[in-house]
Amino acid sequence: MQFIRILQSRRIQSVAIPISIEKTVSKGLLEDLAKLDQVSLKTIFSGLIGGISMEELQTVWDCFTGSCHEALESYIRYLLIPTAKQEFAFEVNNVFLAVCQSAPALLKAALIEEFVTSENSEKINILIQYIAALSNDFQNDVVRAFLLSISQLQPKYIPTIQALLSSKVEDDVLNKLIEIMASAVADFTSDNAYGKLLFKAINLLERHSNSLEQPIKRILGSHKSIWKIKIEKLVGCWFNQNDTLTQSFM
Repeated sequence: MQFIRILQSRRIQSVAIPISIEKTVSKGLLEDLAKLDQVSLKTIFSGLIGGISMEELQTVWDCFTGSCHEALESYIRYLLIPTAKQEFAFEVNNVFLAVCQSAPALLKAALIEEFVTSENSEKINILIQYIAALSNDFQNDVVRAFLLSISQLQPKYIPTIQALLSSKVEDDVLNKLIEIMASAVADFTSDNAYGKLLFKAINLLERHSNSLEQPIKRILGSHKSIWKIKIEKLVGCWFNQNDTLTQSFM
């Protein structure tokens, strides 16, 4: 197996039996991996991309579960995420489920880094397909963490946020998104993607908070995309459901 050959080339010799046969590695191998720095771990896991089967991808994770933090993080960042971005595969989806259960914080951090730095929306959408199969709590945490990680809204973030939003996203996350969009409205006055995202966020809200009155009013005061009329109609429906919202909203 290529995994074993790469480890041996790094002079990590404590391999009991090839993983592809016995699905196990020795305790000594894990101890040796724990001694490696981030650069060495990146070299090892990056070298496995495209060189191991989906079954072996799962096996490697199973072997490392409970191992050192650095090895788990490197597996996720330098092997799992790059492999997952190539195409959606049910075998990889099973690995995502296992990783999310064992190391949700590490998986979330790796995904957020990918969302913030990637310029390839197609690859991001593949990752989001995997996220959609994970727990509601994890999906909420990912969206919330992504919004907290960006200092300001950029055009490249909008397709990612649009794809991440679903009925599973909670109102507090949607409220945060609308506030971020309001603070950046001057940069998106005629942007249809911005308007579409706002419409989706408002449409997903289960409770219409009074705290959103001013942010949405600020947006509608300057936004001019084709989505403005739809947003105004949607917000107008709020008045029929909540008498505490003021008519100055429109």
